[in-house]
Amino acid sequence: QGTTNGCPNFAPQTFDFVVKPQPTVNLFKVSSGTTFCQGEPVSFAGLGATSYEFFVDGISQGAATTNSQIDFDNLPVGNPLITVVGFTDGCAGPSLDTLSVQILPLPTVGLTSNAGTSLCEGDTVTVFANGATSYQFLLDGIAQGPATPIDSLELPNLQSGEIIRVVGILNGC
Repeated sequence: QGTTNGCPNFAPQTFDFVVKPQPTVNLFKVSSGTTFCQGEPVSFAGLGATSYEFFVDGISQGAATTNSQIDFDNLPVGNPLITVVGFTDGCAGPSLDTLSVQILPLPTVGLTSNAGTSLCEGDTVTVFANGATSYQFLLDGIAQGPATPIDSLELPNLQSGEIIRVVGILNGC
């Protein structure tokens, strides 16, 4: 408002504002459980908006999309915090929820043998695994028994070209 000769002077323009509500956004964990192994998929979903931008430990996981669910298979080891911001009619609303899951590391499994990589026909070789709490040995892709805490396997009459592998399990991973 201004004045002219002591009289109030109003601008001819007026504004009629439309105030849009901020969306009320909720975050849900779609996957069951609270503890997962590194690399295991974990799904979350947002609700209450028309598009969603998800965050892990405060870092955006990409631009907002209309997909209300996100599937992570690369969450960091530890207890990452998942949040979401929802958008409706150009207005942003942060999630009312922050969710955290526990991501356990995969074991780093080693395999050695008492004979190196060269032996004579008829020799018995023993292989030793480390880095986990249970082991399942495979000979040419065939399990040599169930996973057990035993960290070695004796192999009589190993043939040239046969491949020995081991799967290690630590904390269920």
